[in-house]
Amino acid sequence: MIRLPSLLTVVLLTIVVITVGADGASNAADHVWIAPAKPTAAEGTWYPKAIEQLRGKVILLDAKQLRFQVDGDEAETLIAAYRVLWITSDDLSDKETLALKLFASGQYQQSLRPFIDSLADRPPVWRQQSNSMMAAMAAWRSNQAALALELVSQLDSRPLAPLTIAWLPVDWNGGKSSPSLVDAAKAELDNPSAAVRLVASSWLISSPARTQARQTLGRLAIDNQRPIVARLAEILSWRMVPPPEVGDALPTWQAKIDALPLVLQTGPIRSVIRNCQSAGLPDKVKRLELSIELNPVVPHLP
Repeated sequence: MIRLPSLLTVVLLTIVVITVGADGASNAADHVWIAPAKPTAAEGTWYPKAIEQLRGKVILLDAKQLRFQVDGDEAETLIAAYRVLWITSDDLSDKETLALKLFASGQYQQSLRPFIDSLADRPPVWRQQSNSMMAAMAAWRSNQAALALELVSQLDSRPLAPLTIAWLPVDWNGGKSSPSLVDAAKAELDNPSAAVRLVASSWLISSPARTQARQTLGRLAIDNQRPIVARLAEILSWRMVPPPEVGDALPTWQAKIDALPLVLQTGPIRSVIRNCQSAGLPDKVKRLELSIELNPVVPHLP
């Protein structure tokens, strides 16, 4: 993660393993990238493990597991949800295809309608969640704060896979929020949804409501009911650490980000890059930026 050997072991030093059915078929609908399982004490970390690509059909993706039927196999494969890095599908509707194309080209406002309209076609639940979260990201990027937060609130009514949480419209880059985003965020700091409070706080860190953001993040960081949100809240709170203290804090931050599932690490790395820039640590910035740029599997947040 912050150390290139530990962060990029699975992506710089290995070749992706392609897993297909016994007959080698390649016409599957879904393609899933899976992070390596955590090494056992006996295995150690000296030799890297490969990211694995599965081809087949997603049966279920929830907060705990992926149920997947590999092309050509009758039995389902069960994989811990935290290992799922990314999923692509060959059977997207025209609306989904258009939405993703517009989003990828930075046309966030234009992508909103097809993302939302695609839900009427009732794609698989995991894809509905993905489309809704990307719509929330697009709404934030197009300054439609209330819509973004409402979408997050609706999604957070049920347990979410780490992959979906990774696409929360959190401001990891530390940009200055518009007055309308600030107003919308302040209004949601007491929202019942922990994910909404996390997102809203991230929008306020660089605003006059910084103290409110700090307090909300502090409460989220000790919420044992939402451990992933708690860890992300703690990481966001690092953005308010004074620049002279960043250098000494980096080893601890490094360990905590390394402990996150790989799918959740990109945003936190971006946040720490901002810290290092403010602290005048160009070598650390370069190392962190490289760790993101060389990741060949997980699409990066805009």
